[in-house]
Amino acid sequence: MAGFFGTAGHAVVYDMHEKKNFAMSQLEILEIFETTFYEEIDKATHLPSIAPSFGSIQDQFDEMSAGYVTLIQGYQTKKENTEFMSTIHEQLFVLEFPVEILDEYGNITNETFMFTGQIDQGGYYPDGVFALRDIKFRQDAFRPSRTEFDLDIQMTVYSAAMKWGVPSCEACRPTYDAEGERVYNGPCEACEAKIGTPQWPQKYPEISQLIWMRDYERRTKDRYAKMIKDPLKRKEFSSITGRKVIREVINPKWEDGYKKGDYKGPGLIKTVRSPSAIEIFMADVINICINIRNGVFYRNPGEKCNFWCRYREQCVRGVEADIDELTEEKAMVYGTLDPFDE
Repeated sequence: MAGFFGTAGHAVVYDMHEKKNFAMSQLEILEIFETTFYEEIDKATHLPSIAPSFGSIQDQFDEMSAGYVTLIQGYQTKKENTEFMSTIHEQLFVLEFPVEILDEYGNITNETFMFTGQIDQGGYYPDGVFALRDIKFRQDAFRPSRTEFDLDIQMTVYSAAMKWGVPSCEACRPTYDAEGERVYNGPCEACEAKIGTPQWPQKYPEISQLIWMRDYERRTKDRYAKMIKDPLKRKEFSSITGRKVIREVINPKWEDGYKKGDYKGPGLIKTVRSPSAIEIFMADVINICINIRNGVFYRNPGEKCNFWCRYREQCVRGVEADIDELTEEKAMVYGTLDPFDE
């Protein structure tokens, strides 16, 4: 379900930049959001799962849509968003990457790895900086650290695609035929016309930014209480009780903490990669692809194992299977050993 809500949110942001309208009312945002949401539902081959607490898709939409509208309202108040001149909007792309593969016998074969994706935003800031921007409506549990974003594989591929790839559309994007063979005859005439223009300038982004939409939620209370009991326990007369009580003073922490109504975060996570860094990171991506082609997989434990990896059970069972196999091998070896053999 989150995917459908995210797609609807992207549509509103797209419309906002396309029409340069950053003063959308709550009703305007909701109208585009709702229209896109149900269009995606109608196109889906499988309906999304409804949360247990809701009786229908409509019930869940009615409950959750207001939160997304609030995030988008926060987005349109930020200067770094209103000043950004988005020339690339929700643009599909194809990146064909030629690779020389050396097999175990020393033979070299030439292959082309094809990457596809969709760039949320690309364009320019008023100072002329060319930026790649990716918009996420995901929960904070998925928020990457600055280091993780510096090494992010998606941004590596997308940065390379902006330089070496070509735009794509529904008419010319790669597909598979009935036999499972890949078919790609793009770019079509319309997509090719974008190349070399602001719609696809074929240059590396100078900065890459993650727009974390959850940061545009408003705080519902101050981080620290403004008034606290005097730590020195000094007293003053209370007109309410008619006797002396420990007076209240301003909390020294209050000024430094967030306040009710503040945004939950900055909204932007930025990384800067030189062209040479992008090429080095892309080489890492290619190595991963080669391993996948060769059926080479290895465990890579981390926080993701705990809450979103869909292969967690298979991974753990694989360890158990390896242990069982190893135990059996040892049993066979130990069972044939003569302890008195010299």
